[in-house]
Amino acid sequence: MTTFLNTIAETNEYMKANQKKEYIKLFGEAAQIFEDALLPFLHKIMNSLLKKLKDPDVSLHPPVSDSIGLLVQHSLKNIESKEDKASSLSEILKLVYG
Repeated sequence: MTTFLNTIAETNEYMKANQKKEYIKLFGEAAQIFEDALLPFLHKIMNSLLKKLKDPDVSLHPPVSDSIGLLVQHSLKNIESKEDKASSLSEILKLVYG
């Protein structure tokens, strides 16, 4: 899982905007597939997505927000305990707004 996430997190200055968008969208796809198995990697994923928001290319913002939405929706939906769900959501929000 770590290798997969590292691979899709990597971008460079030679990539075109469309390539970067597709890499970002893969985080959302991974959330739909792996669901709560991504919880241990959530901090790393969110940091990677938040770096993309600092990119001067604003066309990356919609795929980033879509991917964050999918991560929240799919990674938290199988958590039974309200306290655990609230704690995980709080962690995500701290990263976004912190």
